[in-house]
Amino acid sequence: MAGIVLGFAMSSGSEQDARMTAQMDEMQAGLARALEDVSVKVDALAGGIQANETAIAALTGTLEDQSTGTAASLEALGAKAEAESAALQELRGALEQLSGDQASLSDTVTGMTGDMDSMRGDLMAAMQETLTAAAAAVGMGGTSPQAPGSAGTGATRTAAAPPDGTEEPAAADTAGAAEPVDDTAEAEALAAAVGDDGMILSIGESAQLGETRIFLSRVSEAGAHLRIRGQDPVTAGIDGAAADVGGGCAVALAGLVGRKAYLTTACADEAAGTGVAQGELPEPVDMALAVGQTGLFGDMRVFLSRLDGGAAHLRIFTLTGMSEEATVGTRQPHVMANGCGVALKGLDGRVAHLHAACGDDAVSLADIATLVAAPAPVPEIEAAPETPETAATEPEADPEPRLADRLSETGLMLKVGQTATVGDARIFVQRLPDNTAQLMQVGQGPLSLDIFRPAELDNGCSLVLLGVQDGAAYVEPSCPE
Repeated sequence: MAGIVLGFAMSSGSEQDARMTAQMDEMQAGLARALEDVSVKVDALAGGIQANETAIAALTGTLEDQSTGTAASLEALGAKAEAESAALQELRGALEQLSGDQASLSDTVTGMTGDMDSMRGDLMAAMQETLTAAAAAVGMGGTSPQAPGSAGTGATRTAAAPPDGTEEPAAADTAGAAEPVDDTAEAEALAAAVGDDGMILSIGESAQLGETRIFLSRVSEAGAHLRIRGQDPVTAGIDGAAADVGGGCAVALAGLVGRKAYLTTACADEAAGTGVAQGELPEPVDMALAVGQTGLFGDMRVFLSRLDGGAAHLRIFTLTGMSEEATVGTRQPHVMANGCGVALKGLDGRVAHLHAACGDDAVSLADIATLVAAPAPVPEIEAAPETPETAATEPEADPEPRLADRLSETGLMLKVGQTATVGDARIFVQRLPDNTAQLMQVGQGPLSLDIFRPAELDNGCSLVLLGVQDGAAYVEPSCPE
């Protein structure tokens, strides 16, 4: 029985071992298959990694090539930039040289222009001498032709058409009025009149006045046409009126001879306090002027605008801007605010003979003024002729300016050419036209004053013009506390 049980037990154990063995074999086979799959995947992954490494190596090489190429390109660009910079420097040098050559050429052309004008003047003078000699040879020595633009008669004037067009000088009347003066004598007189501070410019020449460069572009019957850099053209009129050229300076035309302009000059700093002192009074002078001509009397210019009714109508100017209109006639001299005066000595056709004097010499102007020919004598003069005493005191008969009584203690009475200080600002009186005051604030520019209209200065002060009387402006300044 025991043997049966043992046999049965052994038989049962063998079957179980067989089943376990079979299961283990299946498990080993499954594991082998799994390992094979993993091995395949590992091989595939290894291949991908190798491919990636190859791609990375290729990309790295490409980047290195590109970096090398970029560096080479940058180096080439740097070399090109240096070459272009050097070329630019050479171009700048060439331009500077060209600019210098252009300036030299401009100076040469300017000199040639001046030489041509001088030659033209010499040619006109030679032609005049030839024509004069020819006229004398055929019995026509009574008249002498003149070069265009030259003066007519008298060494202290220049011929010109009247600026207001009121009356043209009649050639028939002036031809025999006085002996002609040659250009040389007139040029010497004008050169002496403008003095060392004046300017004598030929067309195309330039000169420095203060900080202003003045260029003479042309001359005409109207005067000298000037150009200033950065400004509009300026004309120095034949009537001698002052022309503002900027920078606080002005010029006035003394005359034109041989296509040259003779100019007197003044600047604000120079003109400060230039009232006529007794020791600086000009000497008395006689002038013979035809209508449209200008005579020189010290720094004053006397322009004869017209003749009518036995009287001479004058316009008197100074370089500092003073301007007066005057009528001189039968025992009627004209006395100016500076103590100088002009009297009419007589008329010769269309030529007025004038006498000008200052100071003590001006006292006798009333005696010098003669009874000239007039269409209708003035009855009052015939009925009550003036004595020398009353005539001498006539210019001083006007009372003291009433405006002076209206000035405060700080008020200013300023004449043309005078300066004053308001606060820390300096003002200079240029002109007094039409009851206004044309001022120049030194370092700032022009300033115009109208009556009772305050004008502001750059320092906060203001000016009020009370009026203009007897050649003086009455001004009230006001500054903040």
